[in-house]
Amino acid sequence: MKHRPWPHGSASPFAPRHNACVLTPNTIVHNANVITLAGANERATAFAFAADRFVAVGNDRDVLALAGNDTKKVDLGGRTVVPGFIDSHIHLYWFGSSLLREANLVGAASVDEILSRLSELARRTDGWIRGHGFDQSKLTDARFPTRGELDRVSADRPIVISRICGHAGVANSAAIALLDPAERAAGDEHSGLYTEGALWAFYRRIPPLTEEEGEAAVLAACDVLLKTGITAVQTLLDTPEQMIAYSRLRRAGRLPIRVVAMPPYAAVEDLHRHGIRTGFGDEWLKFGAAKLFSDGSLGAQTALLSS
Repeated sequence: MKHRPWPHGSASPFAPRHNACVLTPNTIVHNANVITLAGANERATAFAFAADRFVAVGNDRDVLALAGNDTKKVDLGGRTVVPGFIDSHIHLYWFGSSLLREANLVGAASVDEILSRLSELARRTDGWIRGHGFDQSKLTDARFPTRGELDRVSADRPIVISRICGHAGVANSAAIALLDPAERAAGDEHSGLYTEGALWAFYRRIPPLTEEEGEAAVLAACDVLLKTGITAVQTLLDTPEQMIAYSRLRRAGRLPIRVVAMPPYAAVEDLHRHGIRTGFGDEWLKFGAAKLFSDGSLGAQTALLSS
């Protein structure tokens, strides 16, 4: 929901609008502690909205006076309301895909626990076995899993797992066997550890989601975000084609959060050629900045450091 400008001459920036343009609210929320962020310490106790727009923010008496016969009234009993949070850096499509297709390795305490989670996924799926979210520095083993250990999960199905930051990963023998000599040499073929751009040799060989699966992935990710109060994101597009899922949901009126998409810098020239620049879109879905990446990460031990 979005604030409309407050009318000139209002006694307070939160005074409700009393003019012919005010819509009868669908819902009024009152008896609340509303943090508006309109000023250093500005608070309100009630707000009203019609469709997806605020029509008033103020005190209980003034806002409740706007109620119509069919207006729903919600008493929050003094609970706090804040504006929706914005996540300024997320891989939303990829996150949703991982929810649907990958083993969650976040919080795994040991290499054995990583293997156990991957084995559970392998029992109920076919094809590639993927996992994401481990942190080798927090494992009791205090190291990365190895190619040989992943082979214990499956020797014939390709496996690739990625660290919590996404900048490092480990592959098993079946996955490494799919690479050409130059791609294999870009990482540590013996241990199975590959970092940064070398990981894309594996990702390129994983069958992409269908358009319908892409929509399902975005919605799965949005469900997690909404439960934590996040209502808008600036998301990286790992490939420009990921924009298809967002645009399909937007056209169908099913995109539940606001999305600003950041394409990879390598795609900027082609996007410009088709007239797509920063700001292209609408208030629910639009292109923002482009992502340029020049270094690694500390956790994956790929960042350039000076002594």
